[in-house]
Amino acid sequence: EDAPWNWNITRSNYTLKCPRSTWDDPPYRTKAAFRYDESVNRTSRLSDRTLCMSAIQGEIDSKTGKAMYRHYDVHSLYGWSQTKPTLDIIRSLTGQRSLLLPRSTFVGSGQWSAHWLGDNAALWSEMKLSLIGLVEFNWFGIPMVGADICGFDQIPTQEMCIRWQQIGAFYPLARNHNIWKLPDQDPGAWEPSATAIMVSALRIRYTLLPHYYTLFYKAHTQGSTVIRPLFHEYPTDKITLDIYLQFLVGSHIMIAPVTDDGAREVQVYIPASKWYDYYTGVPVTVQAQYTTLQAPLTTIPILLRGGIIIPTQLYANNTKYSR
Repeated sequence: EDAPWNWNITRSNYTLKCPRSTWDDPPYRTKAAFRYDESVNRTSRLSDRTLCMSAIQGEIDSKTGKAMYRHYDVHSLYGWSQTKPTLDIIRSLTGQRSLLLPRSTFVGSGQWSAHWLGDNAALWSEMKLSLIGLVEFNWFGIPMVGADICGFDQIPTQEMCIRWQQIGAFYPLARNHNIWKLPDQDPGAWEPSATAIMVSALRIRYTLLPHYYTLFYKAHTQGSTVIRPLFHEYPTDKITLDIYLQFLVGSHIMIAPVTDDGAREVQVYIPASKWYDYYTGVPVTVQAQYTTLQAPLTTIPILLRGGIIIPTQLYANNTKYSR
């Protein structure tokens, strides 16, 4: 075998794998390390396809004579450090605010860019995970975030894609996206009846865009969130701490999606406020307890919290024309 080009020819070869360390091999075995691991024993490491997490890099500290950073601590700063210069160039060329959509971000990147949650799969479990990602990235200061609606990899069923498109209509970043080699899965790729259901969810989104715009403005100027968990609004209600399959758009719109195959109703926790059905305006009769909401395939349950005016607009064929 050939040695690396910069080695002395007399030097013996040995493995170039990273040394065992708590940085490359954390005891909690992160999903990022073994998500694509085909080994039964899950042998992937955080350093796969990148530098050793234990590598030392950066400027030399004048006092200690040592490099200042471990790669484990700065790996995610690659995308972060490239985002602002890219945005500055785009704005200087176009004279417009523009939009960047990187996948490599870090805490605070949201002041310059959006983020999508990476390659997911067309699985009900991945649909549920997307809801956690939305909330977490809002905490990280990146409110313009979304997952690949209907999944990036694998082929979704029509029902799964309907339910996911219903949820995705309320993602801050709503984008149906999948790998090039798989069949199209956008709303227009399905049976007309399925397309109509997906379009109806998107029309609700377009109707609510003034509210979203206001939430993004507040996120930009005040550091608030666009998507938030129930316990943000009800911090003394301990039940809300474990709820992640419901989420709030701002403080007064609650989305309670269907995330299980074949389900036509959902168990929804109703916090201690007055809530109204989005479609009918009928008040919900319970507070601070669970109740069952009907959820036919054509509908995603949406509740409105009393005590606020939510601005809306007429929908059109897309975001631009809906303005």
